[in-house]
Amino acid sequence: MIIKDTIRDYGIPECLYTDYRTVFKSNKKELTLKEELQGKEIKNTRFANMLNHIGIDIISIVDPRSKGRIERLC
Repeated sequence: MIIKDTIRDYGIPECLYTDYRTVFKSNKKELTLKEELQGKEIKNTRFANMLNHIGIDIISIVDPRSKGRIERLC
C-alpha cells in the first residue's frame, strides 16, 4: 500500500493533498443547520478514520488547476 510505504520510507506526513474521491471523504452533502443543532455529524470513511487516528489531515481539492498539481506530483 502506498501510505504504508510512504510512512516507512519518509515518516508520517502532515497531510494528504487529494482529489475529491469518496475513499478520502464522505460523499454526503453538508448538514442543515437543524441537523447540526441536533448534534448529527457526517461520518468519515474508514480510510479517513485511519488517517485521522495516526494524525494525517486530508485536504481535498475540486479545483481543476489544483487537481493538475496533484497529478504532476505523482
